[in-house]
Amino acid sequence: MKVSRLLTIILAIFLTFSSCTEDGKSILDPCAGITCDNGECINGDCDCDPGYSGPSCANELRPVSIILTRVQVTQFPQTNDQGGGWDSDGTGPDIYIKVKSGGNVVYESGYYQDAINTSNYTFDLNPDVNIPSTSDFGISLYDREFLVSDTFMGGVVTGGEVWTTYLKDRGFPSTTTLTAFAGYTFECYWTYVH
Repeated sequence: MKVSRLLTIILAIFLTFSSCTEDGKSILDPCAGITCDNGECINGDCDCDPGYSGPSCANELRPVSIILTRVQVTQFPQTNDQGGGWDSDGTGPDIYIKVKSGGNVVYESGYYQDAINTSNYTFDLNPDVNIPSTSDFGISLYDREFLVSDTFMGGVVTGGEVWTTYLKDRGFPSTTTLTAFAGYTFECYWTYVH
């Protein structure tokens, strides 16, 4: 009787420990050994997060559109191309941005008066700018003038679609820094529509 009880206990212990994998999941768990890169395992299959597909949710899908919600100007030259001040009275430029998509201006901001290149200037886009993922994209910085035409200071353009140029294979970043020739830097804040 004691031997059969001892064998029963040993068998129970063996079955308990042999039915678990190294990560502590039961062999009977359909998700044991399944890795979902961008999602979670449910009943043995990966349920992918929005924007991902494939058996392990590793494939990044092109979004339908990209929403630009904010642009922060973090760097610009304090002088113009000729080495002079932006404004004739010796003050800093009165900066504002224009956002282009599909070759058209789709947003123009208000302006900051007498901007200094050692400060950051935030433009919260209202309304947000919806950019098709297959569209080109650009941000231009201007100096607002009161008696003559506004002065184009500098900017950045994608030279192709915004998705492929700046965002693809980066895990849908919420912020991207875009740097342009001659010392212009823009911090862009994004969301995505899948």
